[in-house]
Amino acid sequence: MKHAKFYLTSALLTLATVAGASEVHQDKRTPFGMYLNSVDAYHSLENDPAILFIDVRTHAEAAFIGQPNGVDATIPIALSPTFELWDRNRKTVNLSINRNFVSEMDNLLEGNGLMKRDRLILISRNGIRSATAARILFKAGYSNVYSVIDGFEGGMLQYGPNTGQRLVNGWKNNALPWSYNVNLADTISE
Repeated sequence: MKHAKFYLTSALLTLATVAGASEVHQDKRTPFGMYLNSVDAYHSLENDPAILFIDVRTHAEAAFIGQPNGVDATIPIALSPTFELWDRNRKTVNLSINRNFVSEMDNLLEGNGLMKRDRLILISRNGIRSATAARILFKAGYSNVYSVIDGFEGGMLQYGPNTGQRLVNGWKNNALPWSYNVNLADTISE
């Protein structure tokens, strides 16, 4: 169980913006303006166990693609009722916003003895959904939310033989600890 102790460690140095808002892609910007790359997020979590680490991807993504070690909960910001909802134009599965996201986050905080002002780190596939989740949490009164701007899988290569593959930065590509053995029983259910 997490607790609201404050640790004066090097985590204070790594919990900082990695770039100015103008340097962060518009889709990844949050009202908090607090961003971490995956390496800094990992070190921050190592140095301060009071930080909650939330995976906002779907449970299917966590189960099939893997999940960072140390995630406290998987609370999807968007849900896919079925994989059959393929969007041909966007070449992706259509997702809808999880209407229970804020209440599930509130329950997670309460269960860990934390408040909306305590530090949270959100991770998604590439930083876009974690930014969306941060914007929603901002409107719900949260005040200390960091988004992992390169996400779990990172960005896509723009040229070369592997164009379009997610091989640029991200938790996995930075060889940070992760596993396919996701314990979804410890996460909030969809």
